[in-house]
Amino acid sequence: MNAALIGGVPAALALLPDLVVGAGAMVVLLLATFGREGDLAHARRINLAAMAVCLAGIAAASWLATSGPTIATGPRSCSSAPPGPCSSAPRAT
Repeated sequence: MNAALIGGVPAALALLPDLVVGAGAMVVLLLATFGREGDLAHARRINLAAMAVCLAGIAAASWLATSGPTIATGPRSCSSAPPGPCSSAPRAT
């Protein structure tokens, strides 16, 4: 998918891995508060949840790197551009 970052969707999609890890960390933190200190089974569940959040973040970053939106080629140089903002720039003589 070749998309310029002018629209909001590709720019928001670039934040997907950060959102996955941030939201997952908040959920793990909330789950951790409901266990008793010293409960090994609860600690094990929290550790597995934290590893799952890390793997989900890695999966989101991998997906974004392989098939997510890409930045289109930049604007043309002033020498080949039609009249517009580049034409008002002073030219070297």
